Amino acid sequence: MTLLGPQVEILEGDARRTLRRRWPEPIDLLFLDGPGGLYVEVLAMLEPELADAAVIVADNAEAPGYRDYLTAQERFVSVPVGSRVEVTLFAS
Repeated sequence: MTLLGPQVEILEGDARRTLRRRWPEPIDLLFLDGPGGLYVEVLAMLEPELADAAVIVADNAEAPGYRDYLTAQERFVSVPVGSRVEVTLFAS
């Protein structure tokens, strides 16, 4: 674990284990960059922890099922940035 000031925490490891906990504050920014097949699972797991107007940045946004998951729900608004990155706003 690395701390970058009081507001940023970087966690290493399998996201399904390292991120499965209650957060003391809502998550404002979520950066997805790893095995694309896990994007939907990780996002669904963290959705209850996301702040209203949280920003989700996904590298390799063409990961299987990721864009389908976002477009199937009204609470996500996404904009592609280039061919592989997508920035999404979450509204609870």
